[in-house]
Amino acid sequence: MIHFKNARSRCYVSLPKSKVVKIATMGLEFYMRRNLLNVHIPDLAHLAKKVRQTELMKKEKEKHRNEQRSKSKPFTRKEKVAYVTMESSEEEIDFETEVDLAKLKKGPPYCIPGWEMQKIKDRDVSLCPRCNAIFDAEAAAIFEKERMKKELAHREEQACQRQSIRRIEGQSSKTPQQNITAPLSRSQAIGVQWI
Repeated sequence: MIHFKNARSRCYVSLPKSKVVKIATMGLEFYMRRNLLNVHIPDLAHLAKKVRQTELMKKEKEKHRNEQRSKSKPFTRKEKVAYVTMESSEEEIDFETEVDLAKLKKGPPYCIPGWEMQKIKDRDVSLCPRCNAIFDAEAAAIFEKERMKKELAHREEQACQRQSIRRIEGQSSKTPQQNITAPLSRSQAIGVQWI
């Protein structure tokens, strides 16, 4: 097996371009070979170009047949086109082919109802720094009050838990415990005022 692979890698056959093109043409489908039967093709680049052109012509013929069939049926949907692309910019423009253009209608743009920006009159609007969401000033104040209430309730709960732990420790050591009160910070004092 190794001897065969080595022999195969050493055997090179030099073929002229016309023979290579002929071999490549024989590898194409019957429809393509039939269309390229009497066409002179000097190299593989020209062959690729001709194949691309015949494929485009085949697609256009099928599309035309489908349109003719749909015209004979009374209630059929036509294909809607949003944009048109060119296969490549190197191809020559053929002005003899037909192109159906879409008609543009004047009117307002289509908007999804849930995504519309609501117009707010006589209100202060603020931007949330964390998530870049837009709130009006009243909603922002409500959210801030709720956050402060939750924070204060959480701190009170922690303080109660600490006091119960100290009482339990104080009873076990039988030493009198003093009430320890820490001064409130400014943010805690503001939160207390809002409640």
